[in-house]
Amino acid sequence: MEEFNFSLQKVLDYRLQVEDQVKGHFAEVNRLENEKNTELDQVMQEKDSMMETPQFSVSRMQVTRRYIQALNDQIMICHDQLLGLQAQKEQIRSELIEAQKQRKILERLKTKQLAQYQKELAREEQKQLDDFHRPQQNVNIALP
Repeated sequence: MEEFNFSLQKVLDYRLQVEDQVKGHFAEVNRLENEKNTELDQVMQEKDSMMETPQFSVSRMQVTRRYIQALNDQIMICHDQLLGLQAQKEQIRSELIEAQKQRKILERLKTKQLAQYQKELAREEQKQLDDFHRPQQNVNIALP
């Protein structure tokens, strides 16, 4: 009997490739989100330190106020970017789940076909063993 050959192996390979690409994209967006969170934390710490710094002159207070306002603007920008990254991450997560479902469908089909192949192979081997162990019929040929 021939070696097992899954007829949809190329489709399965393609789906694995698609899944890997989506995983890579998900990891990249996750990395960007982590970087943006780190940036946001740094800006917030800078703002907190500026708020605690005592100001001794009016001009220094005005400069500090403008700097804090710039930090607030930067915080708002970071928040907006984080929201965008989180939405993108959720979209990619949905794509990843769908890609995994599609791959698993084919893997289950491959498993079923392999089990059927092995069953047929065992049946064929058993048939050969039965034929081999079956007692040979004695054919008496009468000679004239």
